[in-house]
Amino acid sequence: HLVLRDVEADRLQRIVEGFGVPYAFDAVAVCAQDHGVPPPGVSHLDFRHSLYRERLDAQPLPQTLLFAAGEIPPVMNRLRSMAASARELPAEEIYVMDSGMAAITGAACDMAARNRERFMVLDIATSHTVCAAMLQGELAGFVEYHTQDITGERLEGLLRDLAAGRLDHAGILAEGGHGAYLRRTAGPEALDTIIATGPKRKMAAGSRLPMVWGAPLGDNMMTGTVGLLEALRLRKKLDPIFYV
Repeated sequence: HLVLRDVEADRLQRIVEGFGVPYAFDAVAVCAQDHGVPPPGVSHLDFRHSLYRERLDAQPLPQTLLFAAGEIPPVMNRLRSMAASARELPAEEIYVMDSGMAAITGAACDMAARNRERFMVLDIATSHTVCAAMLQGELAGFVEYHTQDITGERLEGLLRDLAAGRLDHAGILAEGGHGAYLRRTAGPEALDTIIATGPKRKMAAGSRLPMVWGAPLGDNMMTGTVGLLEALRLRKKLDPIFYV
C-alpha cells in the first residue's frame, strides 16, 4: 500500500547518522502550511484566515503559530498528521508550526533586523510568497500569494500597501491572492529594510525598493529552520542565539 507523509523517519536517520551525529533529540520541530478543514459553506482560505487571526489578535507574534503535538487544533489535519509521523523520531517533544510564520520568524533573526523597530520580510518560496511587516517586535500584518501568480511589480505594490496599512483579506482574495492579515500600520519607514529570503527571491532582484538578501545562520535556505529553532527557543525561554 502507498503511505503519504511529510516526515520520513528512515531517511532522516540516514542523514543524521551520516554526519556522525547521535540519532536522538530533546525536541523536534517541523513546519508546513495547513488550511485546516473548514465547515460546509466556508472557503478553506477564509477558514485558515479566521484560525490565524484569532491567535494573532491575542498574541501578535509569528511564533504563536508553533504548537506542541498535544496542542494542535483538531481542524488542522495536516499539522496533526505531521506530528503523528514525527513521533517515529527519537525525540522527547514534538512541535509543529505554520511554514509562513516559521519563515517570518527566521528572517527576523537576520542580522539586518537587529535593533530595527520596524522592517519588512519578503519570503518567496516555491509555492507560496509571504510579505510581513514587523513593528516593535510584533507582527503588524502579512499577506500571502501563490508564487506562480505574482509578479515583481505586484510584489512592490503589496509591500507598499502592507506598510501603509491598505490591505485587507477580502481584497487580496478577490484578486486571486491567498489572504491577508492586518492589525497595525508599520508605516513607510518599514520599507527602508526589506529582508528577502526564499528559494525564488531573485524575483525581487530588480525591485525599486531596497532589498537586503537575508541569510540567517549564513544561508538563505536556513530561514525556515532558524524560524523553527527561534520559536522553540522563545517558547522554552532558553538563552538567546545569534544566527550569524
